[in-house]
Amino acid sequence: MGGPNIIHDPGYLESGLSGSLAQLVICNEIVGWIRSFLAPVVIDDETVPLDLIDELRPDGQYMTTDHTLQHYREHWYPTVFDRGNHNQWVAKGGKTLGERAAEQVNKILAAHKIEPLPEETQKAIPAIVERAEVLVKQQSR
Repeated sequence: MGGPNIIHDPGYLESGLSGSLAQLVICNEIVGWIRSFLAPVVIDDETVPLDLIDELRPDGQYMTTDHTLQHYREHWYPTVFDRGNHNQWVAKGGKTLGERAAEQVNKILAAHKIEPLPEETQKAIPAIVERAEVLVKQQSR
C-alpha cells in the first residue's frame, strides 16, 4: 500500500528457474485484485446515488435496481478464483485453481491473434542477427 510501481516475476517458479503460464494467470488474478483494492474510491452522484438510497432506505432491495445492474460489473471480480461454497464448487466440476488457470491459458492461446512485426522491423532482423553472429565469433576467439 506504499505505492510500489512494479510487480516482479509473475509466473515464475523455482526462483525464476522455470515458469508456468497457469501460474502467470494466477498471478495476474492476484495483481488484478490488488490493483482494484488500491484504486482510489470515487465518491460522486453516480457512485453514491443518494436519491436511490433515500427511496429504498437501508433495508431496500438494491440488487435489482437499474443502477446496480448498470454498475456491478465495474468492480473487480475473479476469473479463476472460485468464490462459491464447497457444494457450488463441486457442482461446477470441483476443479482445482491450477486446473482452472490451465483452462484459462488454453482459452487465451486459442483466441490470441499474432500481430506481425512492422515491415521495417522484419527487414532489419537479418542485419541484427548477422552482427550478433560476428560478435559471438569474436568473443569465442
